[in-house]
Order: sequence, then C-alpha cells, then structure tokens
Amino acid sequence: MLFYVALDENTQIHERTSAITQRHFHTDGLLPYAWVIPYAILALLIGLVLLRFLNHLPARIRMLLLLSGAMYLSGALGFEMLEGRATSADVVDQVRLILLTSVEEGLEMFAVIVLIGALLEYIRTQMPRLLVRVRISHERG
Repeated sequence: MLFYVALDENTQIHERTSAITQRHFHTDGLLPYAWVIPYAILALLIGLVLLRFLNHLPARIRMLLLLSGAMYLSGALGFEMLEGRATSADVVDQVRLILLTSVEEGLEMFAVIVLIGALLEYIRTQMPRLLVRVRISHERG
C-alpha cells in the first residue's frame, strides 16, 4: 500500500484519474480535483479490510496507526479538495493556495512520522529480543 502511495505521488496517477472521474460524475465546478472520489472510496475499503488487523494490535499502536491514517487522509483528500476549490476560483489567491498546500503536505509528512513512530513502538514492545545495530562509518578520503 505504501509502495502505491509513493508510486502515485511520483507518477501523478491521481491527477490522471481526475479527468476520467470529472467526465463520469460531471464534477467540473463542484470538485475540480475529482480524483478524491475514487480514492476516498478506496481508502474506505482499505480501512474496512484493515479493521480486523487493527483490532489485534495493542491499543496504543492501533491508536497511533489510526491517527496516522486520519492525518494522511485529512491532508491528501481534505485539503486537496480545499486547494481544488481555491484554484478554480475566478481570482486565485496565491497566499491562500500556498497556505493550503503547505498544510496538506505538512499533514501528509507528519502522518508518515507518526506511522514510523508506531512501527518502532510496535517493534520495541512486541519484539523485545530484536537487536538492531546501526554503524556509521566516517571514512576519510
């Protein structure tokens, strides 16, 4: 799933999906970034599939994963819709657009940080015998 998110971010699959979705649902003025429709449905389906997995996790890890997902979706879907409305206005307020984009990207990045923290917490609490060593070599050339 994370691989697809990275692939989509780099190849802009969601932008290509917008044109198809706009034609099918006629969302021109209402929802300029129409890719949020199929992606919101996909996120809901993935969430439903992951419920069973999440219920088997320790409460703190589950809460952190849900928080991470909610933050990511708030940025990727919620703020993206606000950006779409801002860019479709007759006069585009650049300051507002930059602010919305910054909040969107910030939420997505912070969500990844929370996700990494949750995974490290899981490793620490559920795999206490696991030993990880990191060696940084200072080679001089």
